[in-house]
Amino acid sequence: MAFLHQQPQLCLGLDIAKDTITASDGTTTRVIDNRRRAIRAFLKSYKHIDLVVCEPTGGHEGLLLEECLCADIACHRADTLKVKSFIRSYGTHGKSDAIDAAMLWTYGRERWDKLALWQAPDPDETRLRALVRRRQELIAMKVAEKNRARAPGGGSRLPSRL
Repeated sequence: MAFLHQQPQLCLGLDIAKDTITASDGTTTRVIDNRRRAIRAFLKSYKHIDLVVCEPTGGHEGLLLEECLCADIACHRADTLKVKSFIRSYGTHGKSDAIDAAMLWTYGRERWDKLALWQAPDPDETRLRALVRRRQELIAMKVAEKNRARAPGGGSRLPSRL
């Protein structure tokens, strides 16, 4: 795992949704489209970014992470539960994209030295994980079909041996 070795001068907290990204640099908050061109333009609008902090959002953060990697910007994909606890520790109960982005910025500024930087997964490992996941799905389908075949009135649908 890689970590930053010096305190970041410019940190961005990014709250990612399917179609938009809400960004906070500690003084301003902006909303941009979650599209490659918009992300690239946004990142280029800053002279130098030391750290980007975001949360995993079911894959919607993928474009941002790729663009940061291409631009050689350090990223941390924060653990959602840790960030929620961090936000609660400030007594913040409201929830909005702007609040989340600002708190991700604060999280990065305060904990930068303990945050593992995101690294692109090995393509072979990604492919293997997809294959294992698909195998598990197929096994679950096989079990479901066996159960249906054994249920009353289900014997005529499948051969006795699968």
